[in-house]
Amino acid sequence: MQVQELIKDLQTSLDWEDRRRAARLLGKMKEPEALLALVSALEDKDEDVKQAAILAIAGFGDESAVDEILKPKIINSENPDIRWAAHFALGRLQRAGDLRIIEEMLKSADDPLWIIRNASTDVLRRQIDLLAQDSSPDNIKILLRILATSEYEIQEKVIGSLEDIGKKNVHLVIEGLLSISDNVRAGTAKILGEIGDTEVVESLMKLLGDENSKVRLFTVLALGRLKDENSIYPLIEKLNDGDKRVRKAAIDVLASFGRNATAPLINSLKYAPGKEFKKNIIKTLGKIKDPASLYNVMQALYDSFSVVRMAAIDAIVAMGDEKTVDKLIEILSVNRASIDNLLDEAQNHPFEHVRIRAIRALGELRDSRAVEVLKRILREEENLIIVEEVQNALAKIGLGSWRRRAAVTALGRIVNLKAVEPLIERLMDYNKDVRIDAARALGSLKDKRAVEPVLECLEHEDYLLRKESAVVLGIIGTGNPKVTEALIRRLKDEKAEVRAEAAKALGRLLDLKAREPLKEALNDSYWSVRRDAENALNNLDAVNQ
Repeated sequence: MQVQELIKDLQTSLDWEDRRRAARLLGKMKEPEALLALVSALEDKDEDVKQAAILAIAGFGDESAVDEILKPKIINSENPDIRWAAHFALGRLQRAGDLRIIEEMLKSADDPLWIIRNASTDVLRRQIDLLAQDSSPDNIKILLRILATSEYEIQEKVIGSLEDIGKKNVHLVIEGLLSISDNVRAGTAKILGEIGDTEVVESLMKLLGDENSKVRLFTVLALGRLKDENSIYPLIEKLNDGDKRVRKAAIDVLASFGRNATAPLINSLKYAPGKEFKKNIIKTLGKIKDPASLYNVMQALYDSFSVVRMAAIDAIVAMGDEKTVDKLIEILSVNRASIDNLLDEAQNHPFEHVRIRAIRALGELRDSRAVEVLKRILREEENLIIVEEVQNALAKIGLGSWRRRAAVTALGRIVNLKAVEPLIERLMDYNKDVRIDAARALGSLKDKRAVEPVLECLEHEDYLLRKESAVVLGIIGTGNPKVTEALIRRLKDEKAEVRAEAAKALGRLLDLKAREPLKEALNDSYWSVRRDAENALNNLDAVNQ
């Protein structure tokens, strides 16, 4: 069939199928007059004919048709088949750097239909390949513009291309840091980090305060690759960033600087506002493991925020050498001298300034023996100055107890047998929480020297210490008849929690002498005790078979 006949069918036939057939055939003939007819067919009232005309135009490869395809009624048609055909055609008709097409494809990245988004991605992918063949300033600027897309695959393709062609054109790539697009700024930061030119450090540091968290994250990571020490203090500020991903990245990046970051981190710790900032500085120091930071990290054990103290414990455990263990043991040393005179002066001296001096001294000693007396003064005292001094002293004593607890916990995690005797001493600490933590730490060390002291704790008036002691004896008391007997007695403890832990411990020790007492415990009024006694008996039965 001749071109003219097909054009006539396309323009005049009343049958939409005839018009569609004509459009398809004209697309194969590649005649100039056929292209004009196909462009006219974009006005056809039938959507199937329009689609066929668009696809036929794509086969011509003539860039002059791009303007027609980009008309809103085509590229933004409500009919998804028309939109898809338009994207397909633009992919065939495009040339490198055609911003008209690129802008439309960037918009289409958010199309509700996957098939349209996929088509736009194909077009952009081809554009990137074409642009990357020439490192001209215009091409670099266009590649940076494509970074605005929300499609991760396209972003990474652009980044990879600019890493290659941008090494000799850093001055052009760096302009992307000024873009109004968050994706462009973030992507540019990543590119500059990969290129590795330290001349861009100052420009990157300005982005650490960007309002977009992704930009800040990519900037932190880029500075981490560049490893310029001038960026250490600005990166430390990011340990207090509002986004947890940025904070985590800053920790890892600063740790990668190694000991070069120790002094700046220690200086920042002295003035860090807020618990989150302090915690992250200490976490970073823990990753670096520089012995020079040990003193400052240990000072954080006095902090009033538990998250800071826990971070300090983690950091100390990470360091974990002999010197660290020795310092922790020093913390466990407590004042053994009498404080009776100070307590008497704090309560009864007729002169206010003497009472204040005594109260302050008790606070500085951080001696838990003073707590009850100070609390009594707090309840009975009418002098507001004295009340304030007592409150300050109690706060310091509390911090001292927290520090001992932290040291005990760290020693339990480091597992150095040098700590056994100091931990045994802390079983008699004036603070009940320190006693419990000391018992738990001894369970971690699993040293038989702790058996007798922990057996004594099993009879302590504090039921929580009795409970923890039962747990520990189940770990370190194997083969010791005294342990079995003591735990059997605890099956009659007044506290169900202690009875349950005693049953568990007997189930771990596997001493058959415990069988009958455990059978009696099956009648306990508490379900948890009955459950743990039954489990223990099952363990004994398994051994006896």
